[in-house]
Amino acid sequence: MSEFIKNLINKNTLQKSNDEIHYASESDGSIEGSSVYGAFPVDSSLSSDNSSIENIKDIQLVFEGENKDTFVLVPGLLSYGTIELPFFDGIIVADYWRDVKEQIDDPYLTNPNPFGSLHDRAVELYYQIKGGQVDYGHSHSRQFCHKQLGQTYEGLVPDWSPENPIVLIGKGYGATTALHLQHLLSTNFFGQHTSGSMVKGVICWSAPHRGSILPYYLGLVPGSKCIVNPISVLQLLLSLIHLICYFSFLDRFFNLHLSDQWYLAPRNEGGEQSFCSTLTARSRFTYFGDNFLADWSVEGSRMRYYGDEKDKHILDSRCVYINYVSTCQTWGSKITGHHWPRLSWRNLPTTLISIILGRYKFTPEVEQSVLRTSSSTFWPNDGSLSIYSQQPPPHQQILMNISLDQRLYDPIEHEITPGVWYNVYVDDRTQTFLFDNDPFLANLPLIENILKWSIVKKFNEFLIHDLKIV
Repeated sequence: MSEFIKNLINKNTLQKSNDEIHYASESDGSIEGSSVYGAFPVDSSLSSDNSSIENIKDIQLVFEGENKDTFVLVPGLLSYGTIELPFFDGIIVADYWRDVKEQIDDPYLTNPNPFGSLHDRAVELYYQIKGGQVDYGHSHSRQFCHKQLGQTYEGLVPDWSPENPIVLIGKGYGATTALHLQHLLSTNFFGQHTSGSMVKGVICWSAPHRGSILPYYLGLVPGSKCIVNPISVLQLLLSLIHLICYFSFLDRFFNLHLSDQWYLAPRNEGGEQSFCSTLTARSRFTYFGDNFLADWSVEGSRMRYYGDEKDKHILDSRCVYINYVSTCQTWGSKITGHHWPRLSWRNLPTTLISIILGRYKFTPEVEQSVLRTSSSTFWPNDGSLSIYSQQPPPHQQILMNISLDQRLYDPIEHEITPGVWYNVYVDDRTQTFLFDNDPFLANLPLIENILKWSIVKKFNEFLIHDLKIV
């Protein structure tokens, strides 16, 4: 066991969370009761097959200096990059990776298609990093009826290899994309003698390891994996995606990476879509299930750990895994059991989603066949994803659950054991080394620049000197 873990135990920093957030253990075909998580070493999760973990050399990620690791950032669903106001001296309104870029100099930013399946996104991610023309695989492309070859990239890290590994940092759906990329590397999917050791570390923030229940509320039919209610928010979103891909000027602006792969352009431009099929989102992309809906949902996620052995991602013994679970964003009613968002400026953008997640109730049949646990298991949430959804898959081992109450004990800043998960429960983002982003339209650069405007300065002087209000 690493000195870091021993230090944590000796200093008694592993403690029960103040707010009891419940989660259930999944078992195939039955509903389990709830239990309370705390922060404690999970020695029982280590099987006899991993008895040699003590003999593996601990690894520390290097963020600066000559031997700095190569960091690659993987965005999730609806990521927005950097948004600037062009008429106000390029003021930054929001930056998706601002928090990470403050700690890491010149990380590599990737841009896999935002609505694709984990497989398609992971393949695009590989070629964006390594370089070359995207090849989704002959068998996969035939199964889901889309083009096998995609865009060509120069490569962010052309010399990427087991001797020159990278560290993947993913937020949300980007975290599970990063893990799926490592799975493809370990199975030599790309046919270039790849291995899981090409990734030195995977760092996840609010990752939907066990899927989300939000797609069902938005219109996904439980048990279908890809059938959407024709009168729903998801149907509207799918229609919007198809409209963007249908009009080339919109597709160039939003750059969804979907039009060519799925033939979503108009027929007179080489695609298969009519304007009517575009409005109703009738296409291969929608019907064949090789999209974000399948992998974002609970049942789609379960296929990654209850499916065939070849589809299961086995943790690499030379890679470190840190899973940050965002908690303490809701409180549970003692009367109804529902969870409600805590009132704060940070939680304001996700208040509505948090309310939905905190009270959505499935029928007993859906609980049994789809969730395989009670609906209340998914009620505690971080504003966009349930706490339970952020737990690593049950077939992957957790070395420790850590309740992060001081930044000193953030495992990312210490030598840690590879090949197992460090599950870190985060109540306060300021205690983490990497993830302290502000809500959309509320980041510090925007406020700083607004305060520099002359009209704001004059108004402030008027309040102070003339009205003497301040």
